[in-house]
Amino acid sequence: MSELKNIRWKQRFENFKRAHMQLEIALKEDTEHNPLFRAALIQTFEFLFELSWKTMNDKLEYEGFALKNPRDVILQALQSEYISDGKAWIGALEMRNALSHMYDEQISIKAEKMIRVEYSPLFKNLYEYLENSI
Repeated sequence: MSELKNIRWKQRFENFKRAHMQLEIALKEDTEHNPLFRAALIQTFEFLFELSWKTMNDKLEYEGFALKNPRDVILQALQSEYISDGKAWIGALEMRNALSHMYDEQISIKAEKMIRVEYSPLFKNLYEYLENSI
């Protein structure tokens, strides 16, 4: 069973890598002046955030933890030193939640800036950590 859990987190990480590459592509676009590109950036962020916490959860499960929700996964990932900025990850979770339940132009503009400045480095750091864990 343990080997299956090891395989599962690595398989999910492959999906995470592809989504991370999509975010890197979206970050190169002029999302500030093009609402369609902004929407694509935000959707990519939402998808990548989901894969992030689920990949961390799968790896933590492989290591013996049993967690149920993104907040608990983030806190354990911080303790296990997968990530170093728990506050920013919780902020990303809250932003993801705000974005998925409504559409508001002002929130999307704020989200775009947060994704560029604060959240994309989180994903990059997690990517590097997980890549080195394989």
